[in-house]
Amino acid sequence: MSLPPVQFFHETCGCVHNGREVTEACEKHRAVFFPEHIPSKVVDQPPPKPGEGDIWQLVIDDMKERRQVGIDRYGTPLQPFNGRDALVDAYQESLDRIVYLRQKMLEDELTRSAVMDIETERDMATAYYKALEDHLRMEHGCQHDFAEVANGPSDPE
Repeated sequence: MSLPPVQFFHETCGCVHNGREVTEACEKHRAVFFPEHIPSKVVDQPPPKPGEGDIWQLVIDDMKERRQVGIDRYGTPLQPFNGRDALVDAYQESLDRIVYLRQKMLEDELTRSAVMDIETERDMATAYYKALEDHLRMEHGCQHDFAEVANGPSDPE
């Protein structure tokens, strides 16, 4: 029994992907769904540019803090043969991580979509005001800057 192809829908661009089909309108999303179009992560990269902070130390500090949470919660640091299945714990933590990653991906997509909506509305309003300004100039000989009429004259300094 074969499963139906997975469908992906982008609210931001309206594209629907069925299985491995990619519409021309959504070529930009190809790498999101098809790993063969993602460059290999095992490549020789240029040396890092100088920056601020020490990421290793931040992780070490986070691990020390997390260790203390475990001691406070369970009365001991994590030890071998503690009666728990480390593989099950790690698997469950991985599932949680995936859920948090997907949450962040959705939040980012919704934020991008909202920004695109705002930019579209701004562009439409700008085009409308420009067309109105052109109409006033052509039909009525009005030479005012529409932005100045709408917002008032700018203060000369």
